[in-house]
Amino acid sequence: MKKDDFFSRYYLTERKPPWPFAPVSLGYNRYKPHDVIPQGNHPPSHIANCLKGRIGRILDTVTLVHVVRGAGWFQSDAHPQRTDLPANTLLFIHPGVHHFYRFDELTGWDDEWVEFRKEDACPLLAEFGVTPEAPFRTFPVAGGMAKGFQALFDEATAESGSGPLLAAHAYMILAEALTLWRQVGKSHVDAKVAKMRELLESDLVKVRTLDELSRVCGMSASRMRFLFTQAYGISPKQYQMQMRIRRAQDLLANTSLSATKIAELTGFDSINAFSRQFRKATGFSPREYRTADPETKA
Repeated sequence: MKKDDFFSRYYLTERKPPWPFAPVSLGYNRYKPHDVIPQGNHPPSHIANCLKGRIGRILDTVTLVHVVRGAGWFQSDAHPQRTDLPANTLLFIHPGVHHFYRFDELTGWDDEWVEFRKEDACPLLAEFGVTPEAPFRTFPVAGGMAKGFQALFDEATAESGSGPLLAAHAYMILAEALTLWRQVGKSHVDAKVAKMRELLESDLVKVRTLDELSRVCGMSASRMRFLFTQAYGISPKQYQMQMRIRRAQDLLANTSLSATKIAELTGFDSINAFSRQFRKATGFSPREYRTADPETKA
């Protein structure tokens, strides 16, 4: 699923969802410099207006916002100083806190979010030390956030999407964010390896070489290969192929896209190369995988 096809989908309901961590809302925005805010079909409760004599809003939920690209700023009653939010920032909006955030007029930004019921998320935020006074942190790279949100959006837009899986994907995003929160202070080398993982997970269309990606991370390819394998148990090349195959599995299971198009979206040069690698990894051809009984694909 391309992000242009989906940027604001709400799951607001009067009835309490049956699954823990079922998202109240989820989506993303792509704002160009000087764009009009807000985009999307936001309900009245989620549109900022004049409260307490200034612009802002108060929610009864917890919202996790991931700044993907560009920059913006944040301000709240609990954090009154207006503070810049660069890319790779994670921001937690706490319930009952008057707040406001938006993109920088000169840069725009891409952001993605998932909203939780406070009874699900607040105990975990407290355990990990995420407070209304210090609700955001910026990281060298935001771990698996891009991958997690993509899986969440795929499940949300799939015709066969299920509530339990949607809740599971939302919980995994929250878990990834809180894991990052706890890892603040790790070494510069760890950050470079984490950045490589993020690049391998998010750059699945234009598949770059290990040399290229290692240079982006500020490390030689041989050193990166050693440290990455030490950290994750497989080489960067193997990890990259795993991510491409998993993405292809999701698209085969949840969309009607042709195998040729899926090969293109997952960075394969040809349908033959895609089919060969897919069968090697799963034991199925793309066609067989799409039609197979779910239990046989587990």
